[in-house]
Amino acid sequence: MSQSIPSWSSSLLVDLGTGGIVGFAVGYALKKILKLLLLVAGTVLLILTATIEYLQGKGIVTIQVNHDVLNAWISSASAWGMNQLTVVTGWVFQLGAGLTGLTGGFAIGFYKG
Repeated sequence: MSQSIPSWSSSLLVDLGTGGIVGFAVGYALKKILKLLLLVAGTVLLILTATIEYLQGKGIVTIQVNHDVLNAWISSASAWGMNQLTVVTGWVFQLGAGLTGLTGGFAIGFYKG
């Protein structure tokens, strides 16, 4: 007795496999790119901080922080971020199972990258 594989399952396996491979490639590449960008950003930030400290030590530059404006900007940025998270979460739930292979592959690729 041989059992045949339902047609819907082979299509699902192809979708999951393809999504997994694509997700792995994207995750791996994204991690490598992020590492490079963070290295560059850290170097620039280090140089900028050292320059500002040097200029402050010489009395050329003084920095005063307006805490009210800073707090308002942080509140606005966090509200925007929460709104974007809600939008992305909605997209993920709409796509449903089609994203399973992609997200799994992405997570593995990002981890291995």
